[in-house]
Amino acid sequence: VTTNLMLGESWPLNGFFRFTYTRNTGTIFGLLQGHGLLLTIVSFVALGAILLYFRGSVFPSRLTRIALGMMLGGAVGNLVDRLRHGFVVDFVDVGPWPIFNLADSMIVVGIGIVLWTSTFRTRRVDHPIVGDDATVSQAVSSDMAEKDKPENPEETG
Repeated sequence: VTTNLMLGESWPLNGFFRFTYTRNTGTIFGLLQGHGLLLTIVSFVALGAILLYFRGSVFPSRLTRIALGMMLGGAVGNLVDRLRHGFVVDFVDVGPWPIFNLADSMIVVGIGIVLWTSTFRTRRVDHPIVGDDATVSQAVSSDMAEKDKPENPEETG
C-alpha cells in the first residue's frame, strides 16, 4: 500500500471494497487521534494482559488460544507500525466502515471470539499435553483408584 498508493489514494477508484492508504495516529475507528504515546503504553499493557491471561488460564480451549494469538498478532503489528512510523497504516476500505487494517480486524475478531467462548460455550478442558478426553478420563480414574488403595498392602486381610 505504501509503495503503490499515495496518501489518500484509493484503488480501484470506485466500488464497495477498495484499498485506500491512510495514516492513523489514533486507535480503532480513528478515535484518540494524536495520542501516540498513550496508545503505545496501552499497547504494551494490552500485550502483557493477553500474555498473562493466556498463561494464567487453566487449559484454555483451542479456539480461545487461537483468538488470543489473533489479538496478540494484531496488537504487535499495530505497535510495530506505531513505533516505526508514529502512526498505523490503514488501508482496507469497505463501504461505510472507517478504513482499517488487517491487524485491527484480527484484534476485533479475537475479542469477539473470546467474549463468545467465555459467555456462550460450555466449559471443556482442551489439555495441550494429555490429549483427548478419553485419556484425561483414564488418568482421573486411575488417580482415584490409587487414592482408594490402602497405604500398606499388608494391612488388608
